[in-house]
Amino acid sequence: MMDFALFTADTKMAVNKFGILEPSFEYSEGEPANKMDIIFLPLVGFDRNGNRLGMGGGYYDSTLAFANQGGLPHTMLVGLAHHFQEKPQLSPRIWDVKLDMIITDQEIICVKPK
Repeated sequence: MMDFALFTADTKMAVNKFGILEPSFEYSEGEPANKMDIIFLPLVGFDRNGNRLGMGGGYYDSTLAFANQGGLPHTMLVGLAHHFQEKPQLSPRIWDVKLDMIITDQEIICVKPK
């Protein structure tokens, strides 16, 4: 599961177990996903139906699992990718969380408006 935190220019950062800088929870408060207006998800691949491929760790799917039961009515899930990462059709699994929108270097694809 992932945690989310407010990020500002003054946010203290710490290196996580993957060597990536992230907000330090020692100095900032967590924020539940369903309280956020928008969540950006990095993509390995996507299709125009809002299906996505990630890195295979399941972090976003497990963290946002309640979205499949209508648990994110006011939070937009936006995938970020290059246009060449688009696939004609992906076969989603039952636990895969769909995107509301995809932003590429060439276009904005609105899958399901909120």
